[in-house]
Amino acid sequence: MSWATTRQILFALGVLLVVGAVGAAFYFSFFFTPASCDDGVQNRSEEGIDCGGECPRLCSAPAVSTLWARSVVVAPGVYHAVALVRNPDTRASGNVPYTVSLFDKDNILVAVRDGELALSPGETSVLFEANVITGERIPTRTFVDIGQGAFIREERSTPPVKILSFSSDNEAGRLTAVIENQTLFAIQETTVSALLFNESDILTDASQTVVENLGGKERREIVFTWQKPFLIPPTRIDIIPYVSDDRALWGF
Repeated sequence: MSWATTRQILFALGVLLVVGAVGAAFYFSFFFTPASCDDGVQNRSEEGIDCGGECPRLCSAPAVSTLWARSVVVAPGVYHAVALVRNPDTRASGNVPYTVSLFDKDNILVAVRDGELALSPGETSVLFEANVITGERIPTRTFVDIGQGAFIREERSTPPVKILSFSSDNEAGRLTAVIENQTLFAIQETTVSALLFNESDILTDASQTVVENLGGKERREIVFTWQKPFLIPPTRIDIIPYVSDDRALWGF
């Protein structure tokens, strides 16, 4: 093969390489979409479409259960519907839709509320539907239906807010508690639920408040009040704080 022919071949190969590189760059720039956890396709190590494997979203939600549900009177014709909902998975957090239904003694539906509940890994959360209007009907049974939620992998962590102490004034229908932000960062919103039980371990009263702008390591006193005294003093009081995992609610 002559040198002229060899040079022509090398030139042609060079042109092809340049055209190929330009074409590849054009394709990757405008048409190629790398595999990801939100591309709507099951790829890489995914166990389903955009779930499992390398993706944080779980393909199957944990078996979330309701431990109990009850409605407590606030005023004539007004009730708080309260439930404890448990997430058994200590490595998953997420949100579940729910429906709360109140029935009277004749099994007639009195009221319905829909909502969404956030669940931390391995935690039991308070479902609290405030001021449900029932009119002249008195609810005697409360049911909670939990829907299919969306969960992601997340390790269980220490709750950022702690209840340091509390005391109750039965005659005034008043409960006082001291909470503390255990972190160095400000928390913009903390939901705190107070649950009061009788000697049969049945919920008799409940209240909920939102604490805003709790500074790093800050302690604050919060007060729950009721319209009536505690004629029978509660034998157990649970005060449960909840801080959303949404960092928008933190002072980051």
